Amino acid sequence: MDRDEPEKLFPNEEESYAFPITPALTEQIRDRVVVLVSNDWDFILRAVNMYEKVLDARTIRLEDRGHFSFLIPELPELMEEIVRT
Repeated sequence: MDRDEPEKLFPNEEESYAFPITPALTEQIRDRVVVLVSNDWDFILRAVNMYEKVLDARTIRLEDRGHFSFLIPELPELMEEIVRT
């Protein structure tokens, strides 16, 4: 598998993000939306921007971590956010 070609690994952008964010969906969000993101593929960064606008998401931007996966053994920023709640 070629990590530089995400379209071979995952559904395409339209398949992943072509869904409406309806009032019913936003009503299901109890407190807040927090997104952790690093330098990632363009379509993921565009989705983060959409979440900021449509869901009023708070974004925590981490530098040079790439695409998050199970290969990251620790993500202390996530733990800090959970404890903060």
